[in-house]
Formats: sequence, structure tokens, C-alpha cells
Amino acid sequence: MIVELVGPPGSGKTAVAQAIIERLRAAGIDAVGFDELEDYRTRLGDRRLNRMNAVQRWLKLAPLRRRFPGLTAKLLRLVWDHRALTRKRWRKARRPLTHWWMARGLGSAFPDRVIVLDDGFVQKIWSLLMGPGALHGIPLIRAMFGTYYADTRVQCIRLDVSDTTAFDRAFDRETSGRFHRGTSGKLRQQTARWISLHRTLSDLVPAEHLLAVIDANQPLADVVSDLAMTLRSALEGQRPSA
Repeated sequence: MIVELVGPPGSGKTAVAQAIIERLRAAGIDAVGFDELEDYRTRLGDRRLNRMNAVQRWLKLAPLRRRFPGLTAKLLRLVWDHRALTRKRWRKARRPLTHWWMARGLGSAFPDRVIVLDDGFVQKIWSLLMGPGALHGIPLIRAMFGTYYADTRVQCIRLDVSDTTAFDRAFDRETSGRFHRGTSGKLRQQTARWISLHRTLSDLVPAEHLLAVIDANQPLADVVSDLAMTLRSALEGQRPSA
């Protein structure tokens, strides 16, 4: 089983992913370690692919493009609809592709193990579309989500969080990312709109690939407990009857 945690900054995706992996392992369920997965992404997964030159990356992604010939065109259309197609935007546009490529191979890389992703396809599309304008191309995004989740069989668990909680958590952490204690006032003013964009994208995840919606305003321990119950139920449902 591959599970993607979906939620805006401050929903606790990374902390929850790390905690639930330890919880599953303590219960005797073979889950891929957080550090193990991060190492795989760097050595063999999407991060390695992103570091390749354009020709190598193009060849690696060829099987994905052959199966879904309009995939690159759809991503380019999304970028064009939201802002001019710059070199920086194209670098962001390739991340959903490289993530998709990696997700297709995770089951083979870690057979018969549970994989929990704190940075999934919804997050890649959200990062790509963050900008000053309104959201465009919702039917296109919905179709792309449907194709991605059907192809990879990734299951989603959505972490719902209020704007207030998200703000408090996002801007109270020490990270090098976009959201942290040192984030500029200008960026903070845009955060509410970005969180709203994330919710809109999350609503486009196909219902059949959404395992649960969990209240992430709770303390971390309670979120992890709810998530553990969801995963145990899902895993038991996958086991053949005696």
C-alpha cells in the first residue's frame, strides 16, 4: 500500500508521516522508514531524476509519456494558463512528472511494504500553480488526478486544518522552505489564498482513492492514532479471507 498525506503547510504531513511509520513498525507492520524513503528518492527516485540532464530525463520518462501521450502537454497548458512559461516554471512543471515516474516504481522497489508519502502529487501540482492569479483549468486538473491515482494506485489521506492552526504551525518552524519563522510579511499575506488553493486541489482527488479525512487540528498523537486506525482497516481489507 502506498499512502499519500494531503494537506496544506501546517497540517503536519511530515511529522505525521514520521510518527505513523514508527507506529506501524511497532505494531509489526512492515513500513518503509522515513529516512529509507528519503534516501531512495535521492539515489534512485525523483530527486535523482531531477538532477539528470534534459536528455537523460527525457529518456527515463519515455515510458510514462508513451502510456499517457498528452501528459506533458497538459502540464505545459496548466503552466501557460497560470503564468508565462519561463525556465523556472518548466523546472517546477517537470516535478509532477518525475514524481509520477517514481510512484509507479515504488511498489517494485519496496514490495509488500507500506509506504507513506508526505510530499505527493497534489503537493507537486499545488507548488506548480501557486501564483498571484486565480485558479484555471479545474477540469484538466481533475482529469490528471484521475489518471495519476488510477495508474499508480496511490491512496490519499487528507489532513484537514483550519487557517489559524495552519498559520501558527507553518510560521513557527525552523526550516529552509517557503513557510517558516523568517517568512517575509509579503509572503505571509498570500498564505490564506495559497491554503484555499490547496483545499480546492484536494477536493479534486478522486473519491475512490481517498481513504479518510482526518482532523489535523488535534494534537499530533491523536492525528497519528486516527491515521493508524484508518491504515489498519485498509490493510485488513486488502488481506484475502481465510
